[in-house]
Amino acid sequence: MTTENNDQDVGRSDTNDKIYSSSNLDAHGKPINVKLFMIEMKRDTAYYIVDALCLILLIVCFVVVGTSVEWDAYIWRFYVGFGCLMAFCIVVAEVNHHNKFALMTAYFHRWRYPLIIIFFILALCDFILLELSDVQDDCDYDDPVLKENCPILNPDESGVRYVTRFLTIICGTLFLCAIMGYWERVSYLSAHNSWVIAILYMSVGGLIFLYFARCLEPPPRSEEEQKENWSWHQPRSTNKILKIIVNIMLVVVLFFVIMGSIVLSLFGDASRSSETLGTWAAMIIFIFIAHIIMITPLAPGSVVDVCAGFLFVSLFVNNEGASIEASYFVALGLTVVLHFSGSCAQYYVGKIPAVQIWANKTLPPEMLAASDSVLKTANWFKVGVVGQVFMDTANGLNQGRMDMPFC
Repeated sequence: MTTENNDQDVGRSDTNDKIYSSSNLDAHGKPINVKLFMIEMKRDTAYYIVDALCLILLIVCFVVVGTSVEWDAYIWRFYVGFGCLMAFCIVVAEVNHHNKFALMTAYFHRWRYPLIIIFFILALCDFILLELSDVQDDCDYDDPVLKENCPILNPDESGVRYVTRFLTIICGTLFLCAIMGYWERVSYLSAHNSWVIAILYMSVGGLIFLYFARCLEPPPRSEEEQKENWSWHQPRSTNKILKIIVNIMLVVVLFFVIMGSIVLSLFGDASRSSETLGTWAAMIIFIFIAHIIMITPLAPGSVVDVCAGFLFVSLFVNNEGASIEASYFVALGLTVVLHFSGSCAQYYVGKIPAVQIWANKTLPPEMLAASDSVLKTANWFKVGVVGQVFMDTANGLNQGRMDMPFC
């Protein structure tokens, strides 16, 4: 397969361009046996069983759609989408079964840019049509009063619903084809990064797909074999996979549960109580909480920006009777000062020996290597520019870890 020079940087192997395709016969001309559902069988038989399972699920989905799911029901697209995914799995399985997966990925790789362009154009059109035809619960085109709550386009007229459903299926197909076009990079990333396999495990559906892939095409098991002939679905250390899953769940809980729900609710309640607390009391409490957030390594500083902009403007307009324009510029200046004081707090926290030991073990190696080699003797402007690449809070702690002369 012909590839561009920049696509060859990822390295190559016999399994790089394919799911793990091999001949149906071994070196002695005998049929290759694989284990599926703990039963040893011929490779051809295993592929036919997987194809039959996918075909049964495909038929069930379309039968359910045709008999018990209304055309305008929201769940319709999930049944049809799952059925189309099963059809795609059958095609990929048979292509790999006949050892043509490398040819298929080479073809999609040749047309990858047109596929991506067409995908984004159709996806944008589909998104616009869906937003313009999104019917709310209080919409009724026959009622003159409730008609005002209806969208611009009636999805049941002019074929809008047909167009959006068809475009969604086409976009999903183009997305999968684009992934096949970049299979070299996808397979290399999966083979050399355990977090990809961890995400597949967490998705449940990816775990099932991974199970069948390892059954149909057993990957190399030993480390020596994996170095010479790596595969995207080769086994990983269980402890490493579990550690990555736990870290991902911690981040998800931190951002979506704590930051997205609890902190947001507390902030909303504090905003409603600001009139009774007084302007300066509310600002002092918020500044204290904001500094706690800014010295937390995984908490983004943008949370403070949004909250400060809303709270300060609300306080000045509602409590002090200031204009919105004046309140905006005063809140902007206060937010800049708040960011500077927060970065100084990060810097001094990063100078604590215990925090420096933690940062050396926890921060990304790329960040540590770039900062130690580039930023050690850089001026304040270069430090600020390079620091935009990394997480803002971790970057402030890292400046203290390096014992830089300024924050």
